[in-house]
Amino acid sequence: MRPYLTLFRIQLLALLQYRAAALAKLGPPLFVGLVQVMFFTAFYRGRSAGLPMSLSQTITYCWIVQLLVSIQPWTGDPEVLRVIRTGQIAYELCRPMDLYFHWFSRLAARRLVPLVTSSIPLGLIAAFLTPAEYRLGGPASVGAAVACGVALVGAVLMSAALSNILGIITVWTISGEGIYFLAPVIFVVLSGAAVPLPLFPRALQGVIQFLPFRGLLDTPAQAYLGLAAPGQVALLVGIQLLWTVGFVLVGRLLLARALRSATIQGG
Repeated sequence: MRPYLTLFRIQLLALLQYRAAALAKLGPPLFVGLVQVMFFTAFYRGRSAGLPMSLSQTITYCWIVQLLVSIQPWTGDPEVLRVIRTGQIAYELCRPMDLYFHWFSRLAARRLVPLVTSSIPLGLIAAFLTPAEYRLGGPASVGAAVACGVALVGAVLMSAALSNILGIITVWTISGEGIYFLAPVIFVVLSGAAVPLPLFPRALQGVIQFLPFRGLLDTPAQAYLGLAAPGQVALLVGIQLLWTVGFVLVGRLLLARALRSATIQGG
């Protein structure tokens, strides 16, 4: 365990050096967040009866989505993709470490850093926007904030596990562009990034609740807003962690199978 924690720390410190680059990326999520807020404000003015969330909760949900969009598994680790494409994965296999958790440690750090370098500044901006109704609201309670923190840890781990699977698929495809174009479509719709999952039709709620992708965005957002009772939050976090363990097991099996039949490019 110690070597992987060391890798995690090294990658974390390396990525934290690019703070100016992270701040330069605040524009797109701020713009998208404002568009979503204005859209749902107009939507609620036309119809607010019978909806499971108030307008202020929906606006806060939209901002939470933008705060967490940078941790989503839409891209892999460029270094891992490079060693696969160039054939240097052969050198990776010589290390006295488990290759899967080597990559997983790097990805976990890559997902965690944006929460510090990008999400905190964006959250401060969203919390002081004008007009006031467009602002990011606070957590429902202290307990909700703690539950959200636990769900965030689960979201980072799930994102790293999913990114690792996408990277491993590159062993077969050589070029990972196809899978990285397809995957975000699924993640955006089923994680709550496009439309908050509580606003989905009731007929779909029973299915959505047990899908893994809600753990990336919806579970932390619902915990933050206090939309779910404590017992339900525990259930959602439990489902999130079970799916993460499942993705880790699938990733390890895929990697073992890929390495048995891999052709090293470049030598």
